[in-house]
Amino acid sequence: MGRDITGWTVMKCEPGDLQYLADADLVTTDDSKRSFKAAELWQKQGAVIMVVRRPG
Repeated sequence: MGRDITGWTVMKCEPGDLQYLADADLVTTDDSKRSFKAAELWQKQGAVIMVVRRPG
């Protein structure tokens, strides 16, 4: 039988907050290394956002 890994993936998390996400500092991954607030992503049009927080 396989191991139950549910405990590894189900963690207690705080719900996301739009203002918290909007204030997040982002940096481009290209050579320009431009820094901007996440809110810029959806100022002119919609955006799909995925936030991943690593433990620690």
